[in-house]
This record gives sequence, structure tokens and C-alpha cells, in this order.
Amino acid sequence: MSKEFIGGRLCLDFVNTVDWRTRSQPEELLPDYFGLVDWSVRAGTVPPTEARVLAAAAQKHPRAAATAFAQAVVLREGFYRTVLAHAHGETPPELDLAQVVSSYALAVEKARLSLDGTSFEWTFRESAGDLDRPWWPVAVSAVELLTSPELARVRECEGRGCGWLFLDQSRSRTRRWCSAAGCGNRERVRRYYARTRAG
Repeated sequence: MSKEFIGGRLCLDFVNTVDWRTRSQPEELLPDYFGLVDWSVRAGTVPPTEARVLAAAAQKHPRAAATAFAQAVVLREGFYRTVLAHAHGETPPELDLAQVVSSYALAVEKARLSLDGTSFEWTFRESAGDLDRPWWPVAVSAVELLTSPELARVRECEGRGCGWLFLDQSRSRTRRWCSAAGCGNRERVRRYYARTRAG
């Protein structure tokens, strides 16, 4: 599994496009609109053929692309603060929750409910070329999670400076790290050296 897709839900993976969130200088993993489109392709929410249409539209209308990218970031940060507050037993900021709701309303307006095999799914096939297209599935995923019992399983990685969010799907509900091989291993090494120095 790719390091960038460990959240368990699309909306959480999108939140995790900021690395080292709780450090003084977080690292932005989505530099611009083209980075957003590329991430959407890797996430499987935008087909490569549609991504090429979006990239061409962004080159032709750079200001509109910048606005769409800014909207995606606003959605990401508003959802992040909403989920984090809930995970800590706090009341989410009203402005952030309102941003998630308004983004969802815009996304659903463009969506169609289609039958995929034996189940239904949201699709946006009729909106190719709309520069807001990449963040629509994220908005839908965000509200689906917020209104699901699974919200209680959202955790924040305990790795120092990490801040990534994930859905704890372990049977014991005791998962602590976004990645056992990443943050989990770094924490084990840190504790080992701390014990060594203390000894």
C-alpha cells in the first residue's frame, strides 16, 4: 500500500496530503492544481483521460484553476479541523463544518447515482472539464464519514510531528500509527535510544 493512501477513506487520505502536520513547518504535498489532479488519478477518483482534459482546461484558464485548487484546500483544512475536534471530544468549529457542508452540496449537485455491479456509487462522468471536479469525491467521502458510525474509529497518528489521520480498522481498536513501518518504527527507535541514554 502506498504511504499516501493509508487513511482508510478517501477524505482522510486527502487530509494526509500535508506531511508532518503538527511540526512548526508542515510539508504541503499538493503544490498546485496539477498536483491535485495527479493525486486524484492515483486515488482512483479521476480517470487519466479526464485528468488530461482537466490539465488542458487548467492551462487555458489558470485563474479558474487556482480558484478550484484553493477551494480544495479550504475543504481539506475545514474537514481536518472538524474530524480532529471530534476525535478529541471537542465541538468542531462551525465555520469549518459549514465549509464541508457547502462543498458537499456543490458536489452532489454535479453527481449521479449509478449502479456498479450490485451496488450504487456516485459518479461525475457528465462533468468532464469542470475544474472543481477533483475535490467533489472528497466532499462526498467527507460527509459520508461524518455521518457514519465509523467516525468513532478515526485516529490521529501518535508519531511525533506526523498528524496524519486514519480509520482504525483493527479488531482491538488500538492502532496508534499511520504506518507501523514509518512512524511506529521511528517511535520505537526513539524510545530505545532514550532508554539507552537513561541507562
